[in-house]
Amino acid sequence: MAQPVSCRQILGSRNIQLIVDDIERNLSSEDVAGQIHRILDAIHLLTTPSKAARTVNPFDALKEHAGFTLRKARSSIPQAGYGLHLEGHRSEASVIAIYPGVVYHPGDPSFLPSLRNDYIIKRTDGSCVDGKYWGLSKIMYRSLEGRHQIGAWPICDNTWLNVRHPSDWRNSMKSPLAMGQMINNHSENPPHVMYYEFEIPADFPRHLWYLLPNLNYQGMQIYHGQDHQSSEFDVGQRRGDDSDTSAGWKNQNCLAKSIAMIALRDIRDEELFSDYAWVGRPASAVHSS
Repeated sequence: MAQPVSCRQILGSRNIQLIVDDIERNLSSEDVAGQIHRILDAIHLLTTPSKAARTVNPFDALKEHAGFTLRKARSSIPQAGYGLHLEGHRSEASVIAIYPGVVYHPGDPSFLPSLRNDYIIKRTDGSCVDGKYWGLSKIMYRSLEGRHQIGAWPICDNTWLNVRHPSDWRNSMKSPLAMGQMINNHSENPPHVMYYEFEIPADFPRHLWYLLPNLNYQGMQIYHGQDHQSSEFDVGQRRGDDSDTSAGWKNQNCLAKSIAMIALRDIRDEELFSDYAWVGRPASAVHSS
């Protein structure tokens, strides 16, 4: 049997497809969700006054728990504006960030938000994530959050919308992972990260929802099996028809679909770059499609 080629060797030869294939074989949606769960749980414990002896900024909590943090700063790409920089170290095949925003499934009215919007990422199952943090996209996110909210428990994180703030974004965001949309595309050089499809599981702890930066257009509902029956999960409005049971939900038991940013190699103190051509998904999803 041939020995596996390391990510560093592959990146040196620009053979990114081999890296993506390897990650798809070895990294499941459950693995990604598990990494995110552990990071968000640590951030929750370190930033909640009643849980910690001392409280820290969420970005400092990320660095303390995971050995890295994220920073919005001017990009090294000329005229590209801001980019996302990693401070510290993150190993290959690890979660670096979440791509935030409203999740639109096939049949949802996404036409208007998509106009002149370079921040919409389409998954291979037809659903889309709108990571734009201003304009109509921002209005839609806040509106849907209010529409689906029931009771006092937050159903999602909306503070990622503050990333556009020129100076105080670091102190106004609750989840430092919710910055995947800030990574610039730079196809001239090998990317540091890839977009990776995953599902937030139905049993994701309710007390951590306030750190999740994704919100279904239809509301936070769980969909079960091929009979397309849905059940409300604490929040969300049940529609009176079957339009929320598109093919994209088949065989899913999840709270929301999302996209994570996964390291393609070991990264240390660098600006992050992606390539829109590289969107991966677990091998189980590839084989079942």
